[in-house]
Amino acid sequence: MRLDELTAGLVSDADGEPGASGAKNGAGGTQITGLAYDSRAVRGGELFFCVTGFERDGHDFAPRAVAAGAAALVVERSLGLGVPELLVESSRAAMAPIAARFYGDPTARLRVVGITGTNGKTTTAYLVRALLEAAGEQCGLLGTVKSVIGGEDRPTDLRSAGSQIGQRTTPEAIELQRDFSAMLDGGDRACAMEVSSHALELGRAAAIEFAGAVFTNLTQDHLDFHDTMEDYFLAKRRLFADRRPGVSVVNAGDVYGRRLAAELEGVRTFAVDADAEFSASELDCDRAGCSFTLRTPTLAPRRVRLPMPGRFNVANALGALVVVHELLGGERLDATYIAGAMGNAGLMAFTRAIGGKSTQFNVRVVGVNPGPVLTDRVEVLGRKRAATQYGDENRWRESFAKMPYGRPASTDEIAATVVFLASDLSSYTSGTIVTIDGGIANSGGMP
Repeated sequence: MRLDELTAGLVSDADGEPGASGAKNGAGGTQITGLAYDSRAVRGGELFFCVTGFERDGHDFAPRAVAAGAAALVVERSLGLGVPELLVESSRAAMAPIAARFYGDPTARLRVVGITGTNGKTTTAYLVRALLEAAGEQCGLLGTVKSVIGGEDRPTDLRSAGSQIGQRTTPEAIELQRDFSAMLDGGDRACAMEVSSHALELGRAAAIEFAGAVFTNLTQDHLDFHDTMEDYFLAKRRLFADRRPGVSVVNAGDVYGRRLAAELEGVRTFAVDADAEFSASELDCDRAGCSFTLRTPTLAPRRVRLPMPGRFNVANALGALVVVHELLGGERLDATYIAGAMGNAGLMAFTRAIGGKSTQFNVRVVGVNPGPVLTDRVEVLGRKRAATQYGDENRWRESFAKMPYGRPASTDEIAATVVFLASDLSSYTSGTIVTIDGGIANSGGMP
C-alpha cells in the first residue's frame, strides 16, 4: 500500500493538519509492505513507528530500523535519515488507525467483544468464546493466558515477529489488527478479548470496532501506572465512552459498575444478589459448580447449573451470558445451552493469592489416571511443586485415585477433583484459572 493512501485522513501532523504531511521528505507514493515499532523486528519495506516510551525513545532506534530496511518513519520530530517521514503529534496515537487501514479494517467484519475490569477478564473472555462457539459462531480469543486464532493456539509471550516484549493482557495496536485479520482468514467470525486499562489509556484499543463490551469490576490495582483509583476507573470507562460498543454490559454489583451504568446510556446490567436487569440469586455452590435462579427482563425465572464453583464465577458467567444474549438477538439463556456451552469450555476458575497480591495463572491437568508421583500431573507456573506445598499429600492421592482407571478421566471428573483439592486450602483465596484440556501440564501467563 502506498504511504499516502495508508495515512491520508487518519492522523494529524505536528502542525495540526490532517493527513500525511509525511510526504515530508517526499515520496508519499512509497510502497509500504508492513508495520513495525520494534527496530529488532523491522523488515524491508516496512513503516517504522518511532514511539516515545516511558523509559526509551523509539526515535533513538530509527537509524537501526532504516538500516534494516524501513521504507518510511512515523516521527514526532524530524530525523533526516534519508527516508520519508510522517511527522505527527504522537507516534503511538497514529499506530492504531494506520494499522487498522493497513490490515483492511478487520473489526468492521469481525464481531469483537472486549472485557475489562480488575478481576474476571480471562474467565469471562473464555466463557464468551465458549458461548458463541456453542451457538455456531467460530470465535477467536486474545488474552493473558493464550490467544486462539483460526482455531489454533498462539503463544502470548511473543507478540511481534521474533521479538519478545513481555506478556501483555492486550497487545500493541499493530499486533491486534494483524491478529484480527488472521482470525478472519482462519474462519473466525467473532473474537473475545481482554482489554486492559493500559491498552485503553495508551490507545492500543483505538480503531477497534467493538460489537460488545463487558465491565466486570474494579478494585485497587495498577496504581503504579494510574496515579489514583479515579484515573484507573476513567481508563476503564474509555472502552464504553470512547469506543462506543454496540452492546455495553456492566456489573451492577460493583460500585464502579453502578457508576458506569449511571453515567452512560443504553447499558445492560447484571449482578449477583443485587438489583439488575439480569440477576442471579439463591445460589447453591459446591466443589463442582453453582446452581442459581436466573432472572431477566423478558423470561420467567429459571434454575441454572453452572459447572464452575464460586460466587465470583457466577458473576463472570452472567456478564458473558448477557453480552452473548444481546449480540445474538435471541434468548440465549436456556439452562441446557448454558450448562453445555460452559462445560465444553473445559474451564474452571478459582483464585489464589501470592504474597498478598492477587495473581492469575493457568494450570492444566493431564486427563489420565496418575501414577504415584502427582507432580508429574500438575504443574503451576512452569515449576513442578510437591503436593505437600498445597496441603495434605494424601488428600491429593485419594482424590486422584478415585478417577477411573484405564481410560482418560472426563473433564467434569478432573475439574471436580482439582476444585475439591483447592477449595479447602486456605492459600487459595482469589483467581487461578484451571484449563482442563487433556494436554501436558503447561504454565500460563501472569496478568
